[in-house]
Amino acid sequence: MKKKTPLAAELVDRTDRDAARHDLTRSLTVEAGAGTGKTTLLVDRILSLLRNQKASLEQIVAITFTEKAAGELKVRLREAIEKAIPPSRDDERESFQQALGDLERAPTSTIHSFCASLLRERPVEAKIDPNFEPMDEMGLEMLFQEVWELWLSQELGGKSTPLRRALTLGMSLADLASLVRHIYDNRDLIAKDPLPRPS
Repeated sequence: MKKKTPLAAELVDRTDRDAARHDLTRSLTVEAGAGTGKTTLLVDRILSLLRNQKASLEQIVAITFTEKAAGELKVRLREAIEKAIPPSRDDERESFQQALGDLERAPTSTIHSFCASLLRERPVEAKIDPNFEPMDEMGLEMLFQEVWELWLSQELGGKSTPLRRALTLGMSLADLASLVRHIYDNRDLIAKDPLPRPS
């Protein structure tokens, strides 16, 4: 079987990439692995929206999964807009210059930050304190450790048969903590009632 060259591989989805860049009449979902050009595609689509005056930058929501990716997206977007200004027609130039001024206010953020902003806009409906702060990775890790240690001390102080059985069978507390962490990290994959209830 002949191995595809990078150029041949690129041609396979060129039509889809062009649609993502220039078809502004519909919403599209792009799924691809790391390093395949999703950020470049997103920047190109935003430039098309600005160039065709379909939306201002403040009306475009660009969501990433990490703060690093959100920061990189803003930098790349700024560079692309600055590069697009000189050859632009007058109406496009005005759009791009406005976009540069709006860049820091534009909703380019992580999914967590975007959701937090929606919750702050509607705290009564969400039944939460509008001054809440989302936890970062370090805060989540500290909370996990605190809850784990509290649970462990309660279980060891009582008559927790499953915990004692696990320790008797050779599981260490580190093994148990790792198992709990794995279950927590994959909680979305666990059925609502994974274990049968005693009758």
